[in-house]
Amino acid sequence: MFDILNIFRQCWFLSGDWLISFIAFAQKSEAGDIFWVEFDPKDHTHLVRSALALVPCDVPVAKVKQVMFVFIVEIFNQDGPAACFFNLQPPPSGHSC
Repeated sequence: MFDILNIFRQCWFLSGDWLISFIAFAQKSEAGDIFWVEFDPKDHTHLVRSALALVPCDVPVAKVKQVMFVFIVEIFNQDGPAACFFNLQPPPSGHSC
């Protein structure tokens, strides 16, 4: 898993701002970290194909998708312009996210 993650970190340059345009929905923890994102199916397929092009062909697709998710969540949790997209106002008192 870490070998694939390191390949992504070294070879896959994804703009967080660009990724935001693909999001169908996202969830944020109480600590403020993004922990779940879902993309529109067409965009998800594009991301998976791009990820598969970077790794050796003997790596199972399910493993690549799993590591791709971790990598994308890392991007969203970095400081930078894309992070501002997720800076929402806290819910009214008595409500939780």
